[in-house]
Amino acid sequence: MPARLKSLHVLDQVAPRLAAEIVWRLWRTPRKPRPLTAEATPVMDLAVHAMASIAGRRIATYRWGSGSRVILLVHGWEGRAADFAPIVRELRSRERTILAIDAPGHGDSSGRRTTVIDYAEILAEVARRHGRLEAVVSHSLGTPSVAAATRHGLQADRFVSLGGVADLGRLVPTFCQALGVRPSTVERVRTLIENRVFSGDREVWTRYSAAASPLPASDPLLVIHDRADRVVPFADASLLADTHGPLTRSVVTEGLGHYRILSADAVLDEVSSFLGTPSAVEGSVPAIA
Repeated sequence: MPARLKSLHVLDQVAPRLAAEIVWRLWRTPRKPRPLTAEATPVMDLAVHAMASIAGRRIATYRWGSGSRVILLVHGWEGRAADFAPIVRELRSRERTILAIDAPGHGDSSGRRTTVIDYAEILAEVARRHGRLEAVVSHSLGTPSVAAATRHGLQADRFVSLGGVADLGRLVPTFCQALGVRPSTVERVRTLIENRVFSGDREVWTRYSAAASPLPASDPLLVIHDRADRVVPFADASLLADTHGPLTRSVVTEGLGHYRILSADAVLDEVSSFLGTPSAVEGSVPAIA
């Protein structure tokens, strides 16, 4: 056990309230973003990069192309727009505009933290500026943020969820389990989050779950989830698909985990096929190995 986790485990035994405070601080503060990979850098270099004021936050924005068909890419917790570099390469065309942002406290955006509510408001504002979208592609915690954004006005013809979170209620227990704290501390942390982030709203875990408040049932949804995902349980895929209804296409992958699902050729093919393939973009897009 790492020294930091061992210290937290001991503290949980002798001072559980203090341990809960430390877990709360870890929960609300994403770690520093991973540096750009050599494979993602050339794709990100092609983007028009800007800092914009969106829903009261300074947000890093990225745009590829200027076509009328707009696709929005929504990363997950501790992610960044660059996570979608392989998908950008796959979907670029002269008819499309591909948009991505870094959430507050992530990537190049300002701040140190965000919530699913903040993220949803920012996504809805981006959508308002561009009208109805061709598609929204989300990863991990981006999926419930997109679902919440649809209640703030975001509209799209199609949705794609990659390793998406359907049940927010599992997030706190999963996070605390990774830190090795006791169930009683899990409940303390949950209460701290409810009180300090959501104004005491005890129903927030269902209110902002993609399963409890699903994406619009009239719009097709592609759900891709890896059976061995250790970050978001595979059961979330079935929950999301069952809630959404008959316009869901589900794809199960094996051995990709939570992050390689964003770059695997088989996944890129499924997403491209689901969204359709407009004319190829002028000029080649750098290949990603």
